[in-house]
Amino acid sequence: MSSFVLFGVPGQVAKILQYLEANGVQIDNLELVDATVSSRAPASTALSSAVWTSAKAAMIDRSISSTSPLILKSQKFTASGTWNVPTGIMGRMVYLTGVGGGASGNVDSGGPVGGGAGMACQALPLTLDAAVSSVSVTVGAGGAASTGTSQNKGGDTKFGDFLVLRGATNSPLGKGAKHLGLTAEPDGFRHGFMISGADAEHDCVDTGYMSGGSHGGGASAFANGGSTGSLDGSAGSGGAGALSGTSGAGGDGFLEVFWFEQL
Repeated sequence: MSSFVLFGVPGQVAKILQYLEANGVQIDNLELVDATVSSRAPASTALSSAVWTSAKAAMIDRSISSTSPLILKSQKFTASGTWNVPTGIMGRMVYLTGVGGGASGNVDSGGPVGGGAGMACQALPLTLDAAVSSVSVTVGAGGAASTGTSQNKGGDTKFGDFLVLRGATNSPLGKGAKHLGLTAEPDGFRHGFMISGADAEHDCVDTGYMSGGSHGGGASAFANGGSTGSLDGSAGSGGAGALSGTSGAGGDGFLEVFWFEQL
């Protein structure tokens, strides 16, 4: 027996369940999160094994063959572009994973500061309206390396008007991109599907990536911060500060779109 948490609209969830059962997976307990309620704060209903049979029967679309295989597809953007909605997408639902750009470090002989990390999300569910045929994707660049006491901030990563993953700021120095209104949360803390960027010299609590150490950049949800040995950040992490010369650049962001299709 297995326990699952599935995010989606009922029709899509039903197809996934059919495929799992057709391949011998027995489900003892299921938690459904209906993403049509709200992608940021979904309503959740836990179904015990006692009511599982009736709940499943109510969800399943009988016109879909239980032997039809599902395939998970994805497209990763490391530069800005356009995502076109596939014809066979299930439930017009996507799952978004990505991060905003990290900030650069600065240069200061009296005590340099590393850059903060960009805000991230992992498997954020989003249901697209039937009128949406394509979505513009903006990938936030990391802050360029600095030669002075100021830092360069990271750019925002965007999925159309549906999602903004903020890049790390350059004022105040060394601050990661936090959730608006939740500035007191720990570095790299998960709130729902979102993960805050860590400040300079701080690890990502949620995913375990590490800072660059003394004068180093903050860790993002996907990469360690830049260190004095390797200055630049990556995947949204912060660049390291330098005593002289040039600091480390912030890591560029990215966005990956996942969706299910039925063959």
